[in-house]
Amino acid sequence: MNGLEDIGNIYLWTSKQPLSENDLARLQELSASSNDIANELENYRVRQEHGVNVYGLDDFPAEYVQVLDGELNTEQWKAGNGVYVTPLRMMGDGSLCLYKPGDQISVTQLDGTNKVYDVLAVVSIPSALQTPLQVDMGLDYIFPTNELLGNMVFADQPAMKTIFNVDEEHQFATENWLKNYTTNTDTALDYLSKVTLRQTFDGMINMYRLVGGALCAILALIGILNFINSMTTSILSRYREIAMLQSVGMTGRQVKQILIYEGIGYSILGLLGSLILSVIASLTVVRMMGAELTYFTWHFTMLPVFLCIIPLILITAIVPLVCYNKMAQKTVVERLRIAE
Repeated sequence: MNGLEDIGNIYLWTSKQPLSENDLARLQELSASSNDIANELENYRVRQEHGVNVYGLDDFPAEYVQVLDGELNTEQWKAGNGVYVTPLRMMGDGSLCLYKPGDQISVTQLDGTNKVYDVLAVVSIPSALQTPLQVDMGLDYIFPTNELLGNMVFADQPAMKTIFNVDEEHQFATENWLKNYTTNTDTALDYLSKVTLRQTFDGMINMYRLVGGALCAILALIGILNFINSMTTSILSRYREIAMLQSVGMTGRQVKQILIYEGIGYSILGLLGSLILSVIASLTVVRMMGAELTYFTWHFTMLPVFLCIIPLILITAIVPLVCYNKMAQKTVVERLRIAE
């Protein structure tokens, strides 16, 4: 495949593994901080086993393993002497650990014997590398591929997933090849890519745009109408004042300039206020919302505020001008008489 940079397989074996006396004692300790474990503790004592997802990772997907506790002793791990484990993701808040670095676990082998492995680290793996099905307590064992295949499962077991990267130049060509292959050649296979993920979330993005755009339009209309009302009321309340200023020599051009500057002043205050509120909201509320959703990327930008500057200034300059022109249809003498 042109542009291929990295590739690797992920294998999965879902099995039942024995619980030692030390494991049960640890569960007893954890039950004090987790009702889920406390409710199932007696069940585990009777069963003496638990369900586990056992992964086999090639070198490339193993690069994405993230350490939570301990160290990634790659040499011991690849030699088949150690294992990485995950927290109990189906119990409590998902952060409790049955094993700690330095513990030992016994794993059933293909021939029926048990092999003891040292726990090297407590880790997490990205959701893209996992099976969507968690079993029992949500505990996973992670081995190198050569330790899983032929020892715990048959050597010819097919991979659960194959992950790979291609360079930017060949991404769309690879996308088209994958789409054609999974549609026409091997329909039992499926694939995920940047393109398919973007398409998946296009509906959500469009919903945010529609709802957010409609809300902004409504608020903008309310703001403009409020400004028109305020400006009109302000000019009417100074009807006599403006007429008197013109009667002593102030020109219509000067009155217009004063009213336009006043309107622009309102727009500048509004822009400064919205700029401050936008920065605060983006750095706090928006950023926290994005952090909760893995498929969102937070990006700080003031472009929407700056795009509003020109139309806002034009509106705040034109409205006072229109109001004055309406008022100026009467002569200064007529306006003074009306004011009296």
